[in-house]
Amino acid sequence: MSAQSLPAGGQQAQDTTARFNTWLENRFDGWVARSPMRQGYLGLRTSMDKWDNLSEAHLAENVERARRELSDPHKNFGPSSLNAEGKVSYKLYEYESEQRI
Repeated sequence: MSAQSLPAGGQQAQDTTARFNTWLENRFDGWVARSPMRQGYLGLRTSMDKWDNLSEAHLAENVERARRELSDPHKNFGPSSLNAEGKVSYKLYEYESEQRI
């Protein structure tokens, strides 16, 4: 779909969704970097000689990080500002964050 065939506000929704997708990718990369086991599961050949930190302190950090990151899209992206695909991604991110917490 070209920019000219988008409904009014459609290009803005496309742009906001693109920014949101980049934000999601950065969050995903950050979580993967914290988990050598996830890196291995994804086939990455980094930290292959390590295990995840399963200490209470690290798990508490993960919960706090998930809470903090869950508030970011609420402040910076609203579902009404996203296109249909972005709205689905937004709902999935909310669900996964709530499960992580």
